[in-house]
Amino acid sequence: MSELFKLANIIATPLVIIVLPVLMFLYKYRHSDNKNIHFIKYSCTFDATHGLARQPLFWVAIVYPIGLFFFTGSYAWAGTNFDISATGFNQFIEISKLPLGLLALSLPLAVLTARLHGTKQTAMQIAKANEQIANTEKQILETQQKNRTDLYLAHYKHLSEHIIEIEKKWENASNQTVLMPGKSLTIDKKRCHRYLYPSSSLINGTGNISYRSFDYAVMTLVSILDKAIYLL
Repeated sequence: MSELFKLANIIATPLVIIVLPVLMFLYKYRHSDNKNIHFIKYSCTFDATHGLARQPLFWVAIVYPIGLFFFTGSYAWAGTNFDISATGFNQFIEISKLPLGLLALSLPLAVLTARLHGTKQTAMQIAKANEQIANTEKQILETQQKNRTDLYLAHYKHLSEHIIEIEKKWENASNQTVLMPGKSLTIDKKRCHRYLYPSSSLINGTGNISYRSFDYAVMTLVSILDKAIYLL
């Protein structure tokens, strides 16, 4: 039972004496954007928005093996004398295989946490890049839609102004007597535009002219003029 207690002491004591103070120090001087994060969550997660030096798990991977080295060594070195000689060094290496092995874990664990942190940063950068691409595509689509809408409105305005000129010319012409007194020639501009350009809209922009509708409109207009001239 005492041996199990020693093992538990070796594992837990470095966590309490070394790792916990380091985590508390990092938590106290954490970055301002992590002020509202809980201590446990802060200590167990990677923050991809900051560098490796601000990652608690990175420092745990470094200091915990060091703590294990000293606490396992305290049992391995018990009862030995300090001897700086070839014999002493050989004996140190012989009795310190486990502590040195635990100490050696510091480097691969630090590399592992660095890779995990780098992977999370890469994923965040990819997500940001995809978001930027999506925003760019959205802006392009919005710009294209705005251009189609502006083109439609400009085209409709141009046609309306042209029809207004025709109405004014008709009113100023000498053959306006064919109209009833107090009446004037008025052309439905919206209907005319929709009739001549059936595929045009605010969403689709300006479509091609319908030559069939155009020819029919011309024939109708000629017929009206012929009748007006006949009446004159």
